[in-house]
Amino acid sequence: MGAVDMADQMLQSYQVERKRKKVWYKKQFQHLINQTVLNCYLLYKKQNPGSKTTHLDFMVKLIARLFEQYGSETPPARRGPASKDAVVDPLRLSGRHFLKEIPPTKQKLRPTHQCKICCSHADENGKKKRRETSYYCDDCNVGLCLSPCFERYHKRVKY
Repeated sequence: MGAVDMADQMLQSYQVERKRKKVWYKKQFQHLINQTVLNCYLLYKKQNPGSKTTHLDFMVKLIARLFEQYGSETPPARRGPASKDAVVDPLRLSGRHFLKEIPPTKQKLRPTHQCKICCSHADENGKKKRRETSYYCDDCNVGLCLSPCFERYHKRVKY
């Protein structure tokens, strides 16, 4: 029972599953994921005895690698109006982004786009603001004002 008790103690520190779950099999699945990550950490420690990586550091590195390998830069195409609780692209908050000026075209010498941040907020009367900008983020393909919208868009989950 010593090893089982030790594993339970280590699992208690960083629980993935929540106590209050309506559906039992989701909680069971999350527990199995948590157990698998713990087993991977223990195997890593056994193969690298001199490593000072903690369980938390191991989990953070694992999550970062999963985002790097399986995280997509472009969100999947969706139908219908955008929701307020849209899925956040993890690379929007972690990558290096640069502001560029929208290049001129044959039709417009000074083209503009709507600012993603300014247009998502409403004014005092409840009307959506409409603000044009001549800058955009090339990686995200989103029109953004020079300041503070560019920084806000790339640092906050909910801007």
